[in-house]
Amino acid sequence: MSLSRALRPVVLGLTVGALVTGGLTTTASPAAADPSATRTASSGVPGDAAAGISDPTPLRGDRVTVTGTGFTPNEKVTASLPSRNQGQLGSAVADAGGHVSIPVGVPTTLPDGDQEVLLTGTSGERASTGFALRPLLEDLLDRFLRWWPAKRADAGHLAGTPR
Repeated sequence: MSLSRALRPVVLGLTVGALVTGGLTTTASPAAADPSATRTASSGVPGDAAAGISDPTPLRGDRVTVTGTGFTPNEKVTASLPSRNQGQLGSAVADAGGHVSIPVGVPTTLPDGDQEVLLTGTSGERASTGFALRPLLEDLLDRFLRWWPAKRADAGHLAGTPR
């Protein structure tokens, strides 16, 4: 079974959860997924880190923000794509509370389907999240539809303007 097929139920389930809650958060350990569990970012417990993404279904070329918690304060955290030989998307330094926010561009060359984003700290702490890409043709159509009403409204405004 391919990684894409193996992750599809996970990403689809997380995407539905994101639509309900307005965001996507995944965790690096089952204990961290328990909402009743109390965790502190500076606990230093392996598997304490968690990751999230601002848009679980972006278009290619969109900018999204990958966030992480539970990292060591002031450590460098790198966001990468395991499916692309750990292709680095960006990095940032965790704040005093162990939180990190990394703005990244969704590569335009990625195939459609599920994509994992891995956050790795210099301490070795890891957390992952992901996003799903639609087929390229759907992305192009969606971009056109976003553009079309705006251009149409501009044309109407210009047409009603006296010369």
